[in-house]
Amino acid sequence: MRGRGFSLLELMAVLLIMAIVAAAVTLRMQGPLRQSQTAEVIDRIRAFDEITRTYARQQDQTLQVMVDMSANKLGRTNSAGQAVGAGLELPKGCSFNSVSLATDRAHGGKALLVCGNTGYTPTYCLEVQDAQRQRHWLLFAGLSGEMKVYESQNAAQQVLAALSGSDAR
Repeated sequence: MRGRGFSLLELMAVLLIMAIVAAAVTLRMQGPLRQSQTAEVIDRIRAFDEITRTYARQQDQTLQVMVDMSANKLGRTNSAGQAVGAGLELPKGCSFNSVSLATDRAHGGKALLVCGNTGYTPTYCLEVQDAQRQRHWLLFAGLSGEMKVYESQNAAQQVLAALSGSDAR
Protein backbone atom coordinates (compact mmCIF):
# COMPACT_ATOMS: atom_id res chain seq x y z
CA MET A 1 0.00 0.00 0.00
CA ARG A 2 1.23 3.43 -0.87
CA GLY A 3 2.11 5.96 1.88
CA ARG A 4 0.53 9.36 2.33
CA GLY A 5 3.58 11.39 1.13
CA PHE A 6 4.53 12.49 -2.35
CA SER A 7 6.73 10.37 -4.54
CA LEU A 8 10.14 11.61 -5.64
CA LEU A 9 8.84 11.90 -9.21
CA GLU A 10 5.96 14.16 -8.12
CA LEU A 11 8.31 16.40 -6.13
CA MET A 12 10.69 16.66 -9.09
CA ALA A 13 7.82 17.60 -11.42
CA VAL A 14 6.70 20.39 -9.05
CA LEU A 15 10.25 21.71 -8.73
CA LEU A 16 10.67 21.68 -12.51
CA ILE A 17 7.47 23.67 -12.98
CA MET A 18 8.55 26.18 -10.32
CA ALA A 19 11.95 26.60 -12.00
CA ILE A 20 10.31 27.23 -15.38
CA VAL A 21 7.96 29.85 -13.89
CA ALA A 22 10.87 31.56 -12.07
CA ALA A 23 12.92 31.68 -15.27
CA ALA A 24 10.00 33.17 -17.20
CA VAL A 25 9.46 35.87 -14.56
CA THR A 26 13.17 36.70 -14.52
CA LEU A 27 13.29 37.07 -18.30
CA ARG A 28 10.13 39.17 -18.25
CA MET A 29 11.61 41.56 -15.67
CA GLN A 30 14.97 42.13 -17.41
CA GLY A 31 13.60 44.62 -19.96
CA PRO A 32 12.05 47.02 -17.43
CA LEU A 33 15.10 46.68 -15.18
CA ARG A 34 17.46 47.63 -18.02
CA GLN A 35 15.26 50.58 -18.96
CA SER A 36 15.28 51.86 -15.39
CA GLN A 37 19.08 51.53 -15.21
CA THR A 38 19.43 53.55 -18.42
CA ALA A 39 17.00 56.17 -17.13
CA GLU A 40 19.02 56.43 -13.91
CA VAL A 41 22.28 57.00 -15.81
CA ILE A 42 20.67 59.72 -17.95
CA ASP A 43 19.18 61.36 -14.85
CA ARG A 44 22.57 61.37 -13.10
CA ILE A 45 24.15 63.13 -16.10
CA ARG A 46 21.32 65.68 -16.15
CA ALA A 47 21.77 66.30 -12.42
CA PHE A 48 25.54 66.77 -12.88
CA ASP A 49 24.90 69.47 -15.48
CA GLU A 50 22.28 71.16 -13.29
CA ILE A 51 24.56 71.16 -10.21
CA THR A 52 27.41 72.60 -12.27
CA ARG A 53 25.26 75.47 -13.54
CA THR A 54 23.84 76.20 -10.08
CA TYR A 55 27.28 76.20 -8.46
CA ALA A 56 28.70 78.52 -11.13
CA ARG A 57 25.85 81.01 -10.58
CA GLN A 58 25.89 80.85 -6.77
CA GLN A 59 29.69 81.15 -6.46
CA ASP A 60 30.00 83.58 -9.38
CA GLN A 61 32.69 81.34 -10.87
CA THR A 62 33.47 80.06 -14.33
CA LEU A 63 33.80 76.28 -14.29
CA GLN A 64 35.18 73.80 -16.77
CA VAL A 65 33.41 70.49 -17.28
CA MET A 66 35.75 67.69 -18.35
CA VAL A 67 34.19 64.84 -20.29
CA ASP A 68 36.71 61.99 -20.15
CA MET A 69 35.49 59.56 -22.79
CA SER A 70 38.30 57.07 -22.22
CA ALA A 71 37.53 56.76 -18.48
CA ASN A 72 33.76 57.43 -18.85
CA LYS A 73 33.82 60.20 -16.25
CA LEU A 74 32.58 63.75 -15.84
CA GLY A 75 34.39 66.23 -13.63
CA ARG A 76 34.42 69.96 -12.99
CA THR A 77 37.19 72.37 -12.10
CA ASN A 78 37.40 76.06 -11.29
CA SER A 79 39.65 78.58 -13.05
CA ALA A 80 42.55 77.59 -10.74
CA GLY A 81 42.25 73.99 -11.93
CA GLN A 82 40.94 72.71 -8.58
CA ALA A 83 38.25 70.03 -8.60
CA VAL A 84 34.85 71.35 -7.59
CA GLY A 85 32.39 68.91 -6.07
CA ALA A 86 32.09 65.23 -6.84
CA GLY A 87 32.63 63.91 -10.33
CA LEU A 88 30.46 61.35 -12.05
CA GLU A 89 31.61 57.95 -13.26
CA LEU A 90 29.34 55.98 -15.53
CA PRO A 91 28.44 52.45 -14.39
CA LYS A 92 30.25 49.49 -15.92
CA GLY A 93 29.06 48.85 -19.47
CA CYS A 94 28.06 52.47 -20.11
CA SER A 95 30.25 54.90 -22.01
CA PHE A 96 30.59 58.38 -23.44
CA ASN A 97 31.16 58.02 -27.20
CA SER A 98 31.30 61.65 -28.29
CA VAL A 99 30.71 65.26 -27.36
CA SER A 100 29.27 67.59 -29.98
CA LEU A 101 28.92 71.35 -30.13
CA ALA A 102 27.29 73.34 -32.90
CA THR A 103 30.64 73.69 -34.67
CA ASP A 104 32.81 70.85 -33.34
CA ARG A 105 32.73 67.17 -32.36
CA ALA A 106 35.11 65.10 -30.24
CA HIS A 107 35.40 61.29 -30.27
CA GLY A 108 37.43 59.63 -27.54
CA GLY A 109 39.91 61.32 -25.27
CA LYS A 110 38.81 64.35 -23.30
CA ALA A 111 36.60 67.31 -24.08
CA LEU A 112 36.23 70.56 -22.13
CA LEU A 113 33.01 72.53 -21.81
CA VAL A 114 33.01 75.98 -20.21
CA CYS A 115 30.22 76.93 -17.83
CA GLY A 116 30.28 80.68 -17.26
CA ASN A 117 29.57 82.39 -13.94
CA THR A 118 26.01 82.96 -15.17
CA GLY A 119 25.50 79.18 -15.49
CA TYR A 120 25.48 79.29 -19.28
CA THR A 121 27.31 76.75 -21.43
CA PRO A 122 27.41 76.29 -25.16
CA THR A 123 24.62 74.02 -26.32
CA TYR A 124 26.15 70.56 -26.40
CA CYS A 125 25.27 66.95 -27.04
CA LEU A 126 26.66 63.90 -25.21
CA GLU A 127 26.46 60.55 -26.98
CA VAL A 128 26.00 57.91 -24.28
CA GLN A 129 25.98 54.17 -24.83
CA ASP A 130 24.15 52.13 -22.21
CA ALA A 131 24.94 48.64 -20.94
CA GLN A 132 22.72 47.11 -23.67
CA ARG A 133 24.85 48.88 -26.32
CA GLN A 134 22.00 51.26 -27.24
CA ARG A 135 23.05 54.82 -27.97
CA HIS A 136 21.32 57.92 -26.64
CA TRP A 137 22.05 61.54 -27.51
CA LEU A 138 21.58 63.96 -24.61
CA LEU A 139 21.20 67.50 -25.91
CA PHE A 140 21.69 70.26 -23.31
CA ALA A 141 20.44 73.77 -24.09
CA GLY A 142 23.19 76.26 -23.32
CA LEU A 143 21.07 79.02 -21.80
CA SER A 144 18.50 77.03 -19.84
CA GLY A 145 20.26 73.73 -19.18
CA GLU A 146 17.16 71.89 -20.36
CA MET A 147 18.00 68.39 -21.58
CA LYS A 148 16.32 66.44 -24.35
CA VAL A 149 17.08 62.81 -25.10
CA TYR A 150 17.25 61.72 -28.73
CA GLU A 151 17.41 58.11 -29.88
CA SER A 152 18.72 59.14 -33.29
CA GLN A 153 21.99 60.88 -34.03
CA ASN A 154 20.43 62.67 -37.01
CA ALA A 155 17.78 64.36 -34.87
CA ALA A 156 20.35 65.67 -32.38
CA GLN A 157 22.75 66.76 -35.14
CA GLN A 158 19.96 68.65 -36.91
CA VAL A 159 19.38 70.76 -33.80
CA LEU A 160 23.10 71.48 -33.48
CA ALA A 161 23.34 72.27 -37.20
CA ALA A 162 20.44 74.70 -36.92
CA LEU A 163 22.33 76.50 -34.15
CA SER A 164 25.42 76.83 -36.30
CA GLY A 165 23.41 77.78 -39.37
CA SER A 166 24.80 74.88 -41.42
CA ASP A 167 23.18 71.98 -43.22
CA ALA A 168 22.63 68.88 -41.02
CA ARG A 169 23.71 66.40 -43.72
